[in-house]
Amino acid sequence: MTIVLNNLTVACPGTPVAVMLPFNGAERSNLLAAIAAVNNPLVHFIDTTGFYDTQWGGGLHPTGPNDMGKIAPQLANALRPILYKSLAERA
Repeated sequence: MTIVLNNLTVACPGTPVAVMLPFNGAERSNLLAAIAAVNNPLVHFIDTTGFYDTQWGGGLHPTGPNDMGKIAPQLANALRPILYKSLAERA
């Protein structure tokens, strides 16, 4: 993941990168370690804990109401400040 993030930040300089925790919580420590290793203020961790409600369907991947009713608004709220900051700095 460190290589991917380094390559991404080189290929897209000045662009914020959001690294989302998988909805099942897997790889948290590895993702955080990769982000720390990259040490770039434009690389952000999005903690998706609680974004995915298994009662709404989907055993492995979110489906139906999870997508639009639960995940999308929370993801938009997490990304909005990152994107606003990026746009403000470019102005």
